[in-house]
Amino acid sequence: MQRLTRILVIVLFVVGTGIILLIHWSRDSQVITPAPSKEDETSVYSMGDVASQTPQGPGLSVRLAVEDGARGHVNIQISNASPDSTFTFLRWDTPFDPRALDLGVVELSDAVKGVEIPGPGLKLNRKMPAPRDELIEVEPGKTLTRKLQLKGFWLPEEGTRVNVRARGEWKAVWKARKDDVPEGELETLAGERVLRGPFQSENTVEVSI
Repeated sequence: MQRLTRILVIVLFVVGTGIILLIHWSRDSQVITPAPSKEDETSVYSMGDVASQTPQGPGLSVRLAVEDGARGHVNIQISNASPDSTFTFLRWDTPFDPRALDLGVVELSDAVKGVEIPGPGLKLNRKMPAPRDELIEVEPGKTLTRKLQLKGFWLPEEGTRVNVRARGEWKAVWKARKDDVPEGELETLAGERVLRGPFQSENTVEVSI
């Protein structure tokens, strides 16, 4: 009986010792990840602030205007808000394109019914390189205005009131004067200096066809 008791005590001692050693080993082997320092936190938030402040688009804005009593046309305005930088853009597929209405760059909807007036969705195969006379220069702080006639076989009958807006993609914009646009970039409409991005008129106007 005494022998059995001794064996039991030894077994309990061995098991207890093993458990204690296992607990200590587990604590020593834990991987502790240090908290980020104040310097690290500042770096992360600084990068986020910079990203949120990055300007979108190529530096030009589009706005529409209607003269008092005007019928059958709207004025397209493209502005450069920069105080010191000149921008030059290719007018293809922009509101200054002579075929802007047929191309769908300028969109119409019935002002009374509230439904879109579908256009022909014209697609043009452009001859490259882009001619330099298709470039339009906008000086710092300036606004250029062009009159767009609302004419087409697909338009509703005369006298219809329509809402007009413009939207699309700039094919190529340069932060440079027209004469400084490289010939190579006119051939490909690509390069480090070529800017692209969406545009949408800041407003919608109503006019009678």
